[in-house]
Amino acid sequence: PEYVSGVKNGLWRAELFLPLGLVERAYRRGDLDRGSILEGNFYSQEGDALGCWSRVNAPVPDPHRPRDFGQVILA
Repeated sequence: PEYVSGVKNGLWRAELFLPLGLVERAYRRGDLDRGSILEGNFYSQEGDALGCWSRVNAPVPDPHRPRDFGQVILA
């Protein structure tokens, strides 16, 4: 995968380039195209520190909670 990230107009932005076939297999869908909306979360963990793209509302942070997923729009 390739990625681009940075700050623009005070907002953090990241673009992740993945093969469409990989995303279709992960979501068990074969009908994805530009504009398709999926749900998910991205996170990074180092030791006890956990950083999540979509806020996790739980006493113990867990980025795998579907109710805390954000929208991912394919472009």
